[in-house]
Amino acid sequence: SYPLIHASNILTSQALVIPAIDPAAPLLVTSAADKSIQFTQTIPLGDSPLPLASLSNLPAPVLAVAQHPTDPDLLAAGCMDGSIVLIHAASSE
Repeated sequence: SYPLIHASNILTSQALVIPAIDPAAPLLVTSAADKSIQFTQTIPLGDSPLPLASLSNLPAPVLAVAQHPTDPDLLAAGCMDGSIVLIHAASSE
């Protein structure tokens, strides 16, 4: 169970290995109507896993997240307003 990921409706989710955040295990990458992306451990250390990293204040809710094919720390987020946000996980920008 993952009750603490987002306060609003989750729009997309996928498991990705992002070495800059956790090189050992895939993360559950989710976006929601609250204009945020959360990176949550898939192997819980307790009863309810907490996000390891998050991005907020995106221009609009994120409908899709894609990982660069050769740089797994680089992500592209497609937003509901038509914008695309590039994210480098090592810097969380």
